[in-house]
Amino acid sequence: MRKNNFTRLPDCSRHSGRIVCIALASSALMLSSCNKIYYQVFDVKADNLVQRDNALVYENDDCRISYNLWSEYGNPDFIVYNKTDKNIYLNLRETFFIKNGMANNYYKDRSYSQNVAQAYSASNNYSPVSFLSAGFYNVAEQLKLTKKLTVTKTKTEKEEAVVCIPPHAYKIISEYSVTTDRIETCDSKIETPKETAEVKTFTGDNSNLKFSNRIAYSFDAEGKNPEYVDNTFYVSSVTNYSTKAATEKRSLKEGCSDKKAKVFKIGGPDKFYISYKGKSVVTGTYGFGQ
Repeated sequence: MRKNNFTRLPDCSRHSGRIVCIALASSALMLSSCNKIYYQVFDVKADNLVQRDNALVYENDDCRISYNLWSEYGNPDFIVYNKTDKNIYLNLRETFFIKNGMANNYYKDRSYSQNVAQAYSASNNYSPVSFLSAGFYNVAEQLKLTKKLTVTKTKTEKEEAVVCIPPHAYKIISEYSVTTDRIETCDSKIETPKETAEVKTFTGDNSNLKFSNRIAYSFDAEGKNPEYVDNTFYVSSVTNYSTKAATEKRSLKEGCSDKKAKVFKIGGPDKFYISYKGKSVVTGTYGFGQ
């Protein structure tokens, strides 16, 4: 005779609380955390950078290099500020993003094309222009538009191998993300925590994710005789957060009004995250049998 694999529940027929008993049995078969959003947060340590305000900073006599890793998948972009009274030239041919020993070029000899639409009017009237805080120009409609002709041209720009930074100015170099790979476990309490759950900790020696930017710069317009800066990082710990533990709602100023928005309360320039949906996890196996 085939054996029944169900766990026997109390005989509720002998008790007046039969409905309560069935409800308790049903709740034992529980699917938890399905489709809820969680965040796996990677804490990062850097060998030769210090945290200042909202950035990780490396500095020498010539330049200041700043990072803020906080983003989904990690943001290894860097800002180079020229501290000198001379032009600094970044040699992108010798500048690399290195992940677990694999070097990735910043310079790829690419060309970029875009269509540029230019509008011409028979009227000599001008369009009022305002500069937005986001850094873009907002052009209003012409005051007296009589006749308008639009011409579309293709504009092609070639990637620069050597990038010039004028004195006391900066440029942003961007290309890569740190990782899209989340560390998964077989433990539902770690995968879908009520608040937080530690996944793993590492040292500089055994970390499974190490990355760096090797930056070449010089004072020569052709990038000759470069100086090299190596900014190195490693993941020191990984923690899973529930949405409640990771975010909160705040009132943010938007123009003259306040707007409610969900913001992170766990971010920092030395961290990044990967969001994921909790899987359906059966936390009990129960049924009815004789």
